[in-house]
Amino acid sequence: MSNLADWSNEEHVRIVCELFAEQVRCGNRSSTHLNNVGFQNVIQKYKAQTGLEYSRMQFKNKWSKLRGEYTCWKTLLKQIGLGWDDKNNTINMPKSWWKKARKGTEDDVSSDEEEVTPPPKGKGKRGIPAKNEKGKTPKTSGGQWMQDQVSKIVSFHERSTASVESLARSREDNSGLSIKEVMAIVKESGAAPGTKEFFIASELFTKKAEREMFMTLDTPQERFEWLTMKHFVKYGH
Repeated sequence: MSNLADWSNEEHVRIVCELFAEQVRCGNRSSTHLNNVGFQNVIQKYKAQTGLEYSRMQFKNKWSKLRGEYTCWKTLLKQIGLGWDDKNNTINMPKSWWKKARKGTEDDVSSDEEEVTPPPKGKGKRGIPAKNEKGKTPKTSGGQWMQDQVSKIVSFHERSTASVESLARSREDNSGLSIKEVMAIVKESGAAPGTKEFFIASELFTKKAEREMFMTLDTPQERFEWLTMKHFVKYGH
């Protein structure tokens, strides 16, 4: 079993999304996450399709991250007023919106041929558009409108991403720290019920600080040895 889950492969992300959705449709979801049956099915099917075996906690963390990103995406669409076509995987907007968007692209092409008068040197306010020969200020092109819309999307996306990442960090700081979840990791580390390592863990992990310290260890071997030393320090054997 891999200690670190690698989600850099887009195909693997697509597979895990489909497996999550499949388990939801099967009714294997309890409140905000899949239940034990759902996660076990995901673990087995993901391994069968990719050859990779990840733990329940790794899939749970991925679920939480995907859920946050999906919430961000829905909020983004709502804030910028764009609809989404699930069938065609594209923006779903009325013909008038597309007409204006296309006009913006065409104006960008033609604007390359227009001569723009540079701002006069010397005194004067910065940022005032130069006037043409008739004394009129050039109108903003449709291309500028498109650029403004894209800028709004990027700006909102950056703010939303920062908020989601901040929320994710706060969740990660507290994720996997319940007694039940940490004791499950104790078992995965090789400390079976009845062993001295499992016994000392049951004593230590009633305290959050001990659980946090245990979760900083990277590998099952490190965690098992840490429990062994804890038992020795307290009981001398």
